[in-house]
Amino acid sequence: MKNLNTILFGIIALLLFIVSCKKEETAPEVAACFTTSVTEAIVGDEISFTNCSENATSYTWDFGDNSSIITDESPNHTYTAAGEYIVKMVAANDNCSNTTSQTITITSQSTSFNGNVIIVGAGAAGLAAAKKLEEAGIVYQILEATDHYGGRIQKNEDFADFPIDLGAEWIHTDKSILNELIGSSEPEPDVETILYQPTDFYVLDGFGYYQIPVVDMEAFYADYFKEYKFKSTTWYDYISEYFAQPVEQNIVYNAKVSTIDYSGEQVTVTTENGTEYLADKVISTVSVGVLKSNFINFIPALPSEQIAAIESVEFLPGLKLFMKFSEKFYPDAITCETPTGEKTYYDVAYQKEAVDHVLGLLSTGTSTEEYYQLANSQAIVDAVLAELDDIYDGAASQFYTGDYILKDWGQQVNTLGSWTNPAEACPEDLKISPEDKVYFAGATFGDIFDADDNITSNVRGSVQAAILSGYDVVDKIIE
Repeated sequence: MKNLNTILFGIIALLLFIVSCKKEETAPEVAACFTTSVTEAIVGDEISFTNCSENATSYTWDFGDNSSIITDESPNHTYTAAGEYIVKMVAANDNCSNTTSQTITITSQSTSFNGNVIIVGAGAAGLAAAKKLEEAGIVYQILEATDHYGGRIQKNEDFADFPIDLGAEWIHTDKSILNELIGSSEPEPDVETILYQPTDFYVLDGFGYYQIPVVDMEAFYADYFKEYKFKSTTWYDYISEYFAQPVEQNIVYNAKVSTIDYSGEQVTVTTENGTEYLADKVISTVSVGVLKSNFINFIPALPSEQIAAIESVEFLPGLKLFMKFSEKFYPDAITCETPTGEKTYYDVAYQKEAVDHVLGLLSTGTSTEEYYQLANSQAIVDAVLAELDDIYDGAASQFYTGDYILKDWGQQVNTLGSWTNPAEACPEDLKISPEDKVYFAGATFGDIFDADDNITSNVRGSVQAAILSGYDVVDKIIE
């Protein structure tokens, strides 16, 4: 069955042909023409297409890789997989059209490395590393401790009339990052997003409960980098489509790694059940919480400066609580004063055009540790309802439907924490690759500021930071 873009392109070309070259021409004949910066490239290279058509006023481009049809005069394009692609361009004016095409050959990234790689963890960083290894034609396997991929990127589709991100939720930069991460040069992602700039914003602290003036919130957003959320999908859907599905055949589930021995010529990776795997390189993408726990035994021990860097990273316990209400009695967001970490209530359905009313609680650090002192999940829910009732004169208990989801990332044995502080710089010693055999990747390896203190899209603790770090370590191995 033909791809929809190909069909659409054919229809457009046919319509242009039907109306082209009228007998009573009022415009000169079109001569379609374009040149390319290269005709052979490797996966991930950006290719420039320069239009040299004559007598045309509109253009339609099909790059042959199932990407969206482009109408720019001289676009750029990046291919994400190896192969031969026929690029077609239709040039037209009011009376005539003309089509031309060229073939572009895309190959996997060249490398002198011909060994195999073990990736520990099938979260965003691990899947991104696998995607790049797949494109480079390098043999790899992913050892995943659980029975699913995604790491701290998970979703629920049954709780409300919209999917809920149980872990990573925000796009902590401009939405164009969604295309950049998959090598697309198109400005708009295919998925619908929401610009997250809530102005009905309250604070709960030692001074009481009060609203931040709307003008102050608007000024804050004007000076702050943009954030987005997915409207009717989730981070999990994005990761699944573009990263997990192309590499899932190489994931070994329920393979919790306990030892990484890099003392020999090859690295021996041993799982909790005693199964051994041999590799030339190992990429560890486990959380900082797991590294701090020393559950994985490195032989020999990691360099002392790297251990110190791991211990220095703030990786607080955290949880997310989602509660359903029959009426919306709360604002867009409430930030609560807390000694460490954060505690924020937020409208999960913000601008999602949903019927269900879901209030979320994002808790890390001190507030999470206080919740851990309670007997069970229901006790945590009761404590939250009591706090909300104090603010809203009993409205929380009145409208609470009894439905909730509690996702505890801090006590989950394969994460042991929430996320790293985006405002802190990533310690350079964290990036050490012992013996050039063991590499580390994950959201912790991002930096919100570049060398000139400008805000970047590689926000530490974010999904994109995890993906970019996965790409970076593979580049190091290939180079």
